Amino acid sequence: MAQKTEEQVIGPAYERSVAVWGRLQNIIVYQKSKSVWVATGKYMGENHQSQGPAANTAAKRWQQWATYKGNG
Repeated sequence: MAQKTEEQVIGPAYERSVAVWGRLQNIIVYQKSKSVWVATGKYMGENHQSQGPAANTAAKRWQQWATYKGNG
């Protein structure tokens, strides 16, 4: 079995808050490569990562995932 390696991060990671069903959730956003940003966080006990071409896009995708998860 191959060993899992840590993802390379090319820029600083920062914490930001996104609103999910009226409550703020803290997520971490970082740049994985020149054109890929990652937003990662835990919601309702589940870790999730979303990617996008910009930090705001990755955060918005994470927010949409959490909103969808919280609706079920």
